Amino acid sequence: MIEADIHFLFLTETHLKDSKNKSNKKLNPIKLSYPTKHKEQKNFYIIHNPVIDHSASGVSCIISSLLYKHIQRIDHVPGRLLHITFFFKKQEQLHIIGLYLPPITSAKDNESTLKEIISYLTTYFFTKNNYKKTIIMGDFNINPHKSNSTFTNIQLDDPTNSNHMTSAHCQIFQ
Repeated sequence: MIEADIHFLFLTETHLKDSKNKSNKKLNPIKLSYPTKHKEQKNFYIIHNPVIDHSASGVSCIISSLLYKHIQRIDHVPGRLLHITFFFKKQEQLHIIGLYLPPITSAKDNESTLKEIISYLTTYFFTKNNYKKTIIMGDFNINPHKSNSTFTNIQLDDPTNSNHMTSAHCQIFQ
């Protein structure tokens, strides 16, 4: 991350069970100091969002100290979503939302998780704010180049968008 000048890295499917960093109302960042070639110390902060009772999930992000000092708020859906809000000068806000959606083949098993994610994103996107810029990233567990035989695919109005987005995943973005 240092040599490539990367300041934000989002990880999915961490499968970590960290009892010290349980998913709670406030996720506790872990500070990591790293020596550089020039014998300087660079600090990174790891924010881990595990689910103790579900090993096939977990999301984390690693943030450089340059961005970390601008964090205003961290929200999450346990093991599946991290939403980090950065505040900058002139009221500019950057929202980075990292998602790990369960595989669509297990949608029935993860129905409550999908509903929680959809509810969170719906509330977020309907909040109007002229200063808000959003980046959404992660593992959506879909292949835009391959149809999914488990669910009915829907055609989107815009032909430049993927033709193979499943109806369950489309609910998130409607």
